Amino acid sequence: MTRRAAGLLVGALELGVIVGALAGGHLITLTGNLRLTLAIPAIVTTLCVGVILLWVKDPAPAAAAAGEGAAERERRRGDVAGASLLALTIAALMGALSLLRVQGLGWPVLAFVAVALVLGYLFARQELRHTNPTLDLRVLGTRRQGPVQLTAFLFGASVLGAQAPLSTFARTDPSVSGHGLGLSSGQASYVIGAYVLSLAIGALALGPLTKRVALRDALIAGALLTALGYALFLPNHASLAGVIANMVIAGVGSGLLVAALPPAAAAAAPPERTGMATGATNAIKTLGGAFASAVFGLALAHGGAGTDGSAPLSGYLTVWSICAGTSLVAALLLLRVPRGSLQDA
Repeated sequence: MTRRAAGLLVGALELGVIVGALAGGHLITLTGNLRLTLAIPAIVTTLCVGVILLWVKDPAPAAAAAGEGAAERERRRGDVAGASLLALTIAALMGALSLLRVQGLGWPVLAFVAVALVLGYLFARQELRHTNPTLDLRVLGTRRQGPVQLTAFLFGASVLGAQAPLSTFARTDPSVSGHGLGLSSGQASYVIGAYVLSLAIGALALGPLTKRVALRDALIAGALLTALGYALFLPNHASLAGVIANMVIAGVGSGLLVAALPPAAAAAAPPERTGMATGATNAIKTLGGAFASAVFGLALAHGGAGTDGSAPLSGYLTVWSICAGTSLVAALLLLRVPRGSLQDA
């Protein structure tokens, strides 16, 4: 039930992404108003607050029914220092990555990194001595949990970091730069839509697939498909059909990973740490995407822009190689997880 629910959740998310990608591409083509196009996600996300308040039930009554007392629930809210240090550490890392992308490597970037390292050390000390930490580092470092969380970080590079380069590649005019697909914003949204649709298919396939294979093997299959899809970009990027085929393969693999990572993390954690473990996969995946975005920005800027301001082909080849490589490394890491050890989810 957990795996089926995770697949349905991701499937619904990606269907929303498809609608947004297609609608956004056409809206900016029809109106040319970027401000209006960017306002719509803000409006829709704000509406989520009402949905949550009206229909998402508080699990606290269920916890009370299971015998958890008020003192125990109060203890669970206690790691304010850890949460604050984590937020500051991530803010310092994001500052370093933002400066790295805009200014390149220099003393401001190194200063932010130094601050992040100090804050990270203080955060680790706080978590290791707290009775109920925001991130239980001892649990995250186990043989069952560690590879799952590292997979989330590596996977973030492709699922969160590679979409902007794909979009710019699709809109690059090959008659001017010698590479790209020369699509309009509206046409490029169909490429993104095909990718997200395949991602939704992969997510929805998790439940049926794990009736036949172990959850660990489903994760490995997802990582290998993602690696294959991005590796195919290296020789096969000159045609729209080839790009879509590559993205569909990578999308199915990514969908499996997006849906399988939270239940895998939950299965590899003690019962009282499942919420922490599943939340960590999303936070760590986002960090991986942020790091990749900074690296990809540097790769696309290396070698100078073309006459139309486009990034060089070598930059895109670097992006696709990194996505394929990180996915392959994730598959190798998952081989370290004992077979059958994630079947509690």
